[in-house]
Amino acid sequence: MTRDVRHCPLCGATDVRAHLDTGKHTPEGEAYSVVTCGGCGLRYTRPLPTPHELSALYGEGYYVQNTPRLFSGDFVRHLFQQSVLWQHTRALLGRTPGRILDVGCGNGDFLAGLKRRGWQVQGTEFSTTAATIARNKGVTVHEGDLASAHFPADSFDVVTLWHVLEHVPLPQVDMAEIRRILHDDGLLVVEVPNSASFTFRLCREQWYPLDVPLHLQHFTPATLQQLLTGAGFSPVRRQNFHHWDFTYGCYSYMRRLGIFSALGIRTFSTNYKQASRVSKMCFFVLGLVIGLVSFPYSVIVTALTRNGETVTITSRKAAL
Repeated sequence: MTRDVRHCPLCGATDVRAHLDTGKHTPEGEAYSVVTCGGCGLRYTRPLPTPHELSALYGEGYYVQNTPRLFSGDFVRHLFQQSVLWQHTRALLGRTPGRILDVGCGNGDFLAGLKRRGWQVQGTEFSTTAATIARNKGVTVHEGDLASAHFPADSFDVVTLWHVLEHVPLPQVDMAEIRRILHDDGLLVVEVPNSASFTFRLCREQWYPLDVPLHLQHFTPATLQQLLTGAGFSPVRRQNFHHWDFTYGCYSYMRRLGIFSALGIRTFSTNYKQASRVSKMCFFVLGLVIGLVSFPYSVIVTALTRNGETVTITSRKAAL
């Protein structure tokens, strides 16, 4: 059974051109593809996954609680997450602590860190597992989408969405709600994968941040800015380089080169522990070589193209 054709979630146009065959299919066998809107240039996934399919994809294993024992894999991930949180805090432009909402707050690490600095924090989250983890860190979480939280108007000084907007079926609806609940001098910070990246051009369907069908939109800086300005926000800061981008590039090239399949490893996070000792050793050596090349590659490519694997835009609520 063929699903209904999805219109552009940004401008509503139906005129599209094929951009990428993802190699993934719906449970009914229909191919997922990335198309480019002929009206506004937004890249988006067609068809739209069903709520039942998304529920299965966002299962309990999607969110984890790290237990950072010294020199463990979780310890490395913990250090990495702390560096990400530090860079996320910089996107707030030195804002004085006030009321902040993190849409799609995940395990609550970002909000818990801000709470220790004097912020009044609140989050929304679909996942019961993630919401429970965040609440255990002292974060107030509404379980469900943003609209169902029914926040009063002018409730927050800052609203953030870290790698969330690409998951939202109708981003304009969320943008309108965010504008309503932000103070007149409020900040909105949005971070998404950047499909204008050089790595995406080379790795195509093997680009790690593509993540179809979980990612429903594939923004470029231009289409993200178009969404923000159309929703009544004025971008004031754009961050192109993120120090974790090299990991996305490394992972993408390892997939593109077929290293995972050659070693019988699907991904590092799923069945790596079950792989043979030889496969683990080869993976480590090849990954180390590609990883060492990936960091200078990320720096140079971002400097030349002004497009990294991720883009972060901080905006102010514009006057009407």
